[in-house]
Amino acid sequence: MLLHRKLFLPFLLLILFSCGIVLAYQSKSVKQSPFLINHNSAPLSAILIISSTKETSPIKTEQTPIPQVDAYFECPTQSESDYSGYLTELSYPQVVQPGQIFPISWKFKNTGKTPWTGEDCSLPTRLSTTKEDGHPSVFGNSNLQGWLDQNYNRIVMQEKVVSFGETATFTVEFQAPAKSGLIKEYFVLLAENQKKLIETEQALTIYVNSAPEIITLNPIILQTSVYLTLEQMNAPELRHLQIDLSEQKMRIFLGDQVINTVGVSSGKADTPTPRGKFKILFKQDLRISSLDLPYHMPFFMGFGKNNFNGYGIHALPYLPLSHDKKNNFWTEAREHIGLPVSHGCVRILPENAALLYEFIPESAELEIKA
Repeated sequence: MLLHRKLFLPFLLLILFSCGIVLAYQSKSVKQSPFLINHNSAPLSAILIISSTKETSPIKTEQTPIPQVDAYFECPTQSESDYSGYLTELSYPQVVQPGQIFPISWKFKNTGKTPWTGEDCSLPTRLSTTKEDGHPSVFGNSNLQGWLDQNYNRIVMQEKVVSFGETATFTVEFQAPAKSGLIKEYFVLLAENQKKLIETEQALTIYVNSAPEIITLNPIILQTSVYLTLEQMNAPELRHLQIDLSEQKMRIFLGDQVINTVGVSSGKADTPTPRGKFKILFKQDLRISSLDLPYHMPFFMGFGKNNFNGYGIHALPYLPLSHDKKNNFWTEAREHIGLPVSHGCVRILPENAALLYEFIPESAELEIKA
């Protein structure tokens, strides 16, 4: 019994010492556990680093970056309104097949202080159909690339920002109509909801399954966006004119389509231009007036109901110097277009008169209204 009592105390001390070692070991093991993850970190992107037995280290986490193309892009300020630039390149086929899909590309250089911005900014720069502002293009459909939306009247800029001296690119797919003919489409560069960046309109003339030489129509006269079939273009009987004296405007028709509108100068109050429906009775390259002064009237087209009464459509008149055929003594001022100052004829600018003279056949209908 005495022996047992002597051995009890050392045995108890041995047990207590062993428990301390176990507790210390467990404490150290928990501290080094590789499975303690910071729950504030993304669990799928955590990287676990297990420390050595010599010294513990904290668990490190690393977030996997999410790719964002525009993470650091900021739209430039557009406090100034200094827009200017010019077309540097236009690439497109002149003749295509019916239904053919083909690309067209424009390049413009920015020469103004205001940067041109893309679709990420509030005033994106776009190419817009014009003449009938923002009309759907005959070339557009839902299968084509480059159009802003299914209105088919806006083409987006490829760059995000185009600053001074840089070049903007617009590329789009067109699809030709199913019928042979000619298409003329006009585009203008604009900052959406603000203004035109360049006043000059860019015209495309594309022949669908038809060579230019088989068409009896000069496409220069087409100053609106139109699609004309071969039958329409080669039918002189569809060509006619309408003059609005209140607007001092002449509208040139092909069928029911207005293909051009030009300014005129009609008769003044004491020598008015007649109103009504007439026909072009004859055409004369140069007619000389029978008035006191021998006014020379190029590209003269006399009109009347049945008989000619002295009225015609012609280019601005002039009086030549008798001894100098290259210079004129007097030429009607171009600024008079838009003002009723003639002796009763309808005057138009020389460049328009030349086109009209070529386009309008004898017997074409003419309507003049107040």
